[in-house]
Amino acid sequence: DLKNKTVIFTSTSGARRIIACREAIKILIGTTINASTVAKIAKNLSLKFEKPIIIIPAGIYGKEEKLAEEDIAASWEIAKRIGFPIKNKLPLLETEFIKKNIKEIFRSSEHGLELIKAGLEEDVNFCAKIDS
Repeated sequence: DLKNKTVIFTSTSGARRIIACREAIKILIGTTINASTVAKIAKNLSLKFEKPIIIIPAGIYGKEEKLAEEDIAASWEIAKRIGFPIKNKLPLLETEFIKKNIKEIFRSSEHGLELIKAGLEEDVNFCAKIDS
């Protein structure tokens, strides 16, 4: 329970995306681990403010033009739980990519491979959990 607590968020490209969205009515940060909760809150806010939901995968620091596969997968997991029609899907979502399971996507991503190589395989597996 984080109520009335300070939360510190650290990221490289994620922080840049948050700053780019500073004009938004609300900004939510989410991934697979909290996908259903983020989706529920996003849907409620969208209905309350009568505004669309825009989901932005963080990407890879220093390579902003390149999206991180695990970020795309997490965005998709959140989006499909919202229950609204999904528009402007990334072309990658229309390929075999989306048929892979989340754990496989995280483990085979550029970041996942780097972390596994660094001995952090369990961290990658933890991050690939849905609604944990």
